[in-house]
Amino acid sequence: MKFFILAALVATAACFPSLSIFNFGESAESTPYEPSHDKFTSGSEYKYRYESQVLTGLPTFSRQYAGVKVICDVKIAFTSSSACTMQMENVRVLTLNQEITEPRFLPPTMQLSESHFTHLPSQYSTPVIQKLQLPVQFRYIDGTAK
Repeated sequence: MKFFILAALVATAACFPSLSIFNFGESAESTPYEPSHDKFTSGSEYKYRYESQVLTGLPTFSRQYAGVKVICDVKIAFTSSSACTMQMENVRVLTLNQEITEPRFLPPTMQLSESHFTHLPSQYSTPVIQKLQLPVQFRYIDGTAK
């Protein structure tokens, strides 16, 4: 259940692709993110492509990593000016447990390509996907999901 809540929160955050808390490689002159409170309208539906991964490893000692990647489409429907329903669709869950030789340096924010991962067997992925595809309701007030 914690995974589901975390995934839902991260998916909600994915609605703001220009928001970056790490700003790697950006110049000091880049424009800070300022939410547009009138960006979303009641009765509208918005679709996003969502991709996330979590990797564990000790890069200073070994190139061995283990992790999971979730790829899906996220649909957010505004039923009123502040009431929203979010639902993940076409969810795929991939896993990784191997040495990563390329790239030599793996920054914490770097997404590995799908070719590094394998599909999680359906006996494990089906219950996870069923939970991730449940609709989540939240309120969007003054640029913040609550």
